[in-house]
Order: sequence, then C-alpha cells, then structure tokens
Amino acid sequence: MDITEASGASDSGSNPDRSVIYKETDNFSNLIHTYYKNLELEDFTDKHRKTVKRFLSNYISFCGSDISLNKTIEYLTILKGKHDISTYNKQYFQIKKLLRFSDCTWVNKIPLTKPKCYTPKKVTNEQLGGVLDRFKHDLQITALLMLGSSSGLRAMELYQLNPEDIDIEKRIVYVRSDDNHSVKNQGSIRESYFDNKTQVILKQYLDLCKTNFQHDKLFGHGAITHKMRGSGFLVKDLRHIFSRNATMLGVPSGVIKRLLGHSIKQDILESNYNYMDNKDLHALYDRYFNSVTESHRGLISDNKREGQIV
Repeated sequence: MDITEASGASDSGSNPDRSVIYKETDNFSNLIHTYYKNLELEDFTDKHRKTVKRFLSNYISFCGSDISLNKTIEYLTILKGKHDISTYNKQYFQIKKLLRFSDCTWVNKIPLTKPKCYTPKKVTNEQLGGVLDRFKHDLQITALLMLGSSSGLRAMELYQLNPEDIDIEKRIVYVRSDDNHSVKNQGSIRESYFDNKTQVILKQYLDLCKTNFQHDKLFGHGAITHKMRGSGFLVKDLRHIFSRNATMLGVPSGVIKRLLGHSIKQDILESNYNYMDNKDLHALYDRYFNSVTESHRGLISDNKREGQIV
C-alpha cells in the first residue's frame, strides 16, 4: 500500500529518521481501517484481535500526529520498563507489523528486541495428583483436570466447552469453531478423546449440570481462574501432562500431534502416507490410554467427588 509521508517543521528531509506518517488527512485513518479489516480475515480468535487493536490504539494515542522513529522508540522504551519481556515483545511485533503494512521507511531502524529465554516446563502426574486432592470436593475442577490431562485440549478450548460439545457415551469432545467458540484453527471442527475414568467423572458433572447449571460454559474462564488461584497449577499445564504421558506410553509422535490438534500440513509423511481419520485416531487412543487406565490414573480416587458449580 502506498502511503504518503511528510516532515514537520523540525523534521527536515535530511533526517529521514524524523519523518512522520502523514496523519493530517483521512489517509492514516483509512490505513488503520484497512489494517483492521485485514486483521478480521486472518486466522485469529476474537480475543486476539481485540488485544491487537488495544496495543495499536495505545501506541497511536501516545504518538498523536508524530508517528516517527523517535516517538516510537520513546513509546517502546516506556513499555519495556513497565512489562516483562514476553508482554513487551507481543506489543513490539504488532507495532512493527502495522508500520510495515504502512510502508514505513524507518521501521527497520527500530532497535531489535531480545527473544524471551524459554525453559521447558516439566509437569508430572504427581503434581496433578496433588491438585486433584486439593479440589477433591469440587466436581467442576475435578472434571476439568481429568478431561484436560486425558484429552490434551488447549486451555481456551476447555474454557469454551458447552454440554452439547461432549458425547459422553462415545468419549468424544467436539472442538468447534464458530461465533461462540475460540479455538486455534478457525473454521474447523476436530475430535478429541478422553479415557474411561474421565468418562465416569465427566458424566457425574454433566448430570449435575442438568439440574444445577447457571452458565453457558462448562468451565467458564473466570470461575476456573478464581477457583484455582493460589494452587500453583495452570490449566494449560494439563496439555503438558497429556503430551508427556503419551510420549512415555510410546504413542507415535505423529499421533500425538493429531491428538493435540497440531497442524500436519507441512509434514508429507503424516498428512499423506500416514493419513488417519477420526475412527483410526480413536482406536489408537484407546489402545494406548485405556489399556493403562488403572495404573496411569491410579492416583485419582475412585470415591465420587461432589461439589457445587460456581
């Protein structure tokens, strides 16, 4: 996109670093409108789009009519002093993405940021057992923990589940994508599975929901976050447990990717030669997980867990 750039009284052409994106006419407003329209077409959740718009709105408000290299560096310096490196990087990259979209001539002169130093997190069944014991009288949390650790669903996928998304008899979770669901791959429906012990607890919870359910989500984000605060355990840790258990049980990596909902489009072996439909995946899941249910899930009490839904 061709965008006009101009210099203010103190921004002479001899110093291109001080050039500003022209904002005195409708050009800039039209640019932002077009950028946001393009954002709607990308494969993002509504929550992510709102977050991006908030990042950019704060940046534009700070710069005013002086969207220049100096002003941008000043804003990023303030952000870096207020946030951790992960949060800072998210905003940094979104701002640069907007500037590149506007054909900004000085975007590559913005100092590079350092990537977050990532250390893989090890989450064990023993840790899960401790959390289950802590919430042994809360049926909602127990169902969430068991479903997440036996299915490998993403935290956001768990938060978005409705009762009709679960086929309790077939032990299938339908991870949907529509106006009411936010999942990784928009426009898709995929199947996820859970083991026999999870089926028992989940059936108890679903039966309770039929008579005492006041919300449209089985595991509402707000309610779950409130309940688990201070436990030292994150819902997204359940996915780590599932993947780690699957690996230790000898599940092929290609099957693990499919069960986790990872894309295999770039893997010709898995997407073509080793193609499996949902029936194949379900059978493989049962072969590995339900055959070791008693030993693998032995840390979970057989006693019926009771609790209230908040």
